[in-house]
Amino acid sequence: MDRTIAQDLHQRQHGLAVVDVRTEIVNPRVDERARAGDEDGVVGVSMIGMALWTLRPDTLEEGSTRVRRTSAFVATIVAFFIAEIGDKTQIATVALAAAYSSLAAVVAGTTIGMLIANAPVVFLGKAFSERLPLKAINYVASGLFLILGTVFIIRALHQAS
Repeated sequence: MDRTIAQDLHQRQHGLAVVDVRTEIVNPRVDERARAGDEDGVVGVSMIGMALWTLRPDTLEEGSTRVRRTSAFVATIVAFFIAEIGDKTQIATVALAAAYSSLAAVVAGTTIGMLIANAPVVFLGKAFSERLPLKAINYVASGLFLILGTVFIIRALHQAS
């Protein structure tokens, strides 16, 4: 891998070279602190939204007694697509695709890497799902989202002042 690309990848993974292109196009004179405050505010509101959504109980549709495999598959694809947009794994993939000419090898490598990273978690989740109190886990997760959201909003307000 080219040394410059490797350095750029390393910096991006550690959050040192994050650039919000939208803000740069709209107003190049925007202060870095104001941008960080805006991002923190959006993250905070999103976290509080997740806290409320986590409290919403999961229900099956009337007349449905089981979840179809296709619905679980599609839900997983959509959730991972949304969660991975702009994630550091995508930044790493872009850098690798730029560094190597074999697109197929990069796609296969990133796919297998994600599979290796996620497969154990899926199996552990399945094993623990039958033993853990899901309602209590939802409350704890909601509380954590609420705390994190509040921290981000306070940080955004502090940076704006």
